[in-house]
Amino acid sequence: MDERAQLIERHQQMVFRTLARLTGEADVEDLAQEVFLRFFRGLSRFRGRAKASTFLYRIILNVVNDEWRRRERERLAVSLDDPGAGWDNRLSCRTPDPEDALYREQVSALIEAALQLLPLRERAALILYYQERRGYEDIAAILEAPCGTVKTLLHRGRERLKASVRGQLETCKTRV
Repeated sequence: MDERAQLIERHQQMVFRTLARLTGEADVEDLAQEVFLRFFRGLSRFRGRAKASTFLYRIILNVVNDEWRRRERERLAVSLDDPGAGWDNRLSCRTPDPEDALYREQVSALIEAALQLLPLRERAALILYYQERRGYEDIAAILEAPCGTVKTLLHRGRERLKASVRGQLETCKTRV
C-alpha cells in the first residue's frame, strides 16, 4: 500500500465523521473526496509545524465553507414562492420505537438541527471539542485563531445551541 493510501486509510473515518457533523448530512463522499484531493495537492506547502490531522481539519473547514457558499448561491436562486425549498424535516419519527427511545431520537435530531443553524466557526469548535475530543490548542491551530477565541466560540456556541433547543422544546410543548 502506498503512502497516500495509508494516509487516506488512517484519516478517512475522521474526515467522514467531521464532514457529516459539520454539514448535517450522512452522504459526504464527494466532499471527502475534495478534502483528500486538496490535502494531497497541499502537502508540498505543508510546513510540518502542526500535525497532519490539524492540516486536514483546516482543509475540511475550507471545503465545508466552499460548499455552504455554493449552497447559499443555489438557495438564493430558488423561488421565494416555494416555502419548503431547501428545508428538510429532521424531527420526523423514523422508527416506531418505544416512547422513551422516540423522545431521545427527537431530542437528538433537534440538537443536530440546532447545531446546523450555528455559525460555522462555532459549530466547528463544538464538534472538534465534543465529538473529536480535540484540545483548545489543536482547535486554535485548526481554526487559525487564538485559544481565547476558541473558548469564546465554544461558549457562544453552547449558549446559542442551548437557547435554540430550549426554544424548540417550548414550541413543541405549546403545540401538544
